[in-house]
Amino acid sequence: MCAWRLEVEAGVAGVPHRVSKEEVLLGLTGELTATIDGRAERLRAGDVVLVPAGSTFGIDNSSGGPASAWVTTSVGLTATLDSGEAISPPWVR
Repeated sequence: MCAWRLEVEAGVAGVPHRVSKEEVLLGLTGELTATIDGRAERLRAGDVVLVPAGSTFGIDNSSGGPASAWVTTSVGLTATLDSGEAISPPWVR
């Protein structure tokens, strides 16, 4: 398993990407909007969002303050952008 704290400043719009493995996000502080296959879900402290493998996912912070979440996934996750570029951050290897 891989896990990391995601911190998103106010007003940040995330980049939609397709995930190769399931991700679980636990809201820690503030409020985020997780969009999964076009469906938006609010993520506040204590809320959990499941991002299924193969889905298109983006996370935004349109609130007036910073927000954070704890993210967990399996080793080897890749994120594929609309351009076709695949990204594999060091923390998922």
